[in-house]
Amino acid sequence: MPFAQVEQAAVNLISHVGKAGVDVIVLELADGLYQRETAQLLSSQRFTSKIDGMIFAAGDAMGGEGGVEWLRRRKLPVLGVSGLLAHSPLAIREAAEVTDLPVFDMATLSEPQAAVSMVKPYLQDIRSGQAN
Repeated sequence: MPFAQVEQAAVNLISHVGKAGVDVIVLELADGLYQRETAQLLSSQRFTSKIDGMIFAAGDAMGGEGGVEWLRRRKLPVLGVSGLLAHSPLAIREAAEVTDLPVFDMATLSEPQAAVSMVKPYLQDIRSGQAN
């Protein structure tokens, strides 16, 4: 499908769910940063203006560092790192060190309190209507 349609569908989806009155939308983009449509979406101001924060999933610390840097160059708000690297204590330490971000394992991401702590800085903006 042409990128304009992908972009429109993503923006429409976010807008539709947002109108339902939810506080937080979790949206997964798959296939890696170099996948054409993913790279285009994350380079699209129309799409990224809807993002308040993201967690980057990587297989290892080096991939985490590269992905986080790719996102930061585009001024995207990366809140943390996760993925297969979160299964290894060594990879967790390395990724946290090289990205200067928290690393979230599956158990943490599955905990409601962890989710609340991640979005807490945005809740005031969300409730006052200032967030995306």
